Amino acid sequence: VNHLARLKTVFEIVEKGFKYSVFVYGFRKSEIETGNTVDDIYLTIEDAEKYKVLTESEITEAKKLFGHITEHKIKEFPD
Repeated sequence: VNHLARLKTVFEIVEKGFKYSVFVYGFRKSEIETGNTVDDIYLTIEDAEKYKVLTESEITEAKKLFGHITEHKIKEFPD
């Protein structure tokens, strides 16, 4: 999750000039039946301001992972 959070932050900085925080969460379900719907929940926060240097390899990997997302505007009150 930490690595994906870093790459998502890199992508947002490069593509959109993002300068705030990215919240990333992950869920894990054990292969062993525990009776739980989810066994682990992880949350991390990455601050864009701490990214002073971005490597080409990070930028390339971030674009591969997050560069194919299509944004759709949500209309709060449909006609």
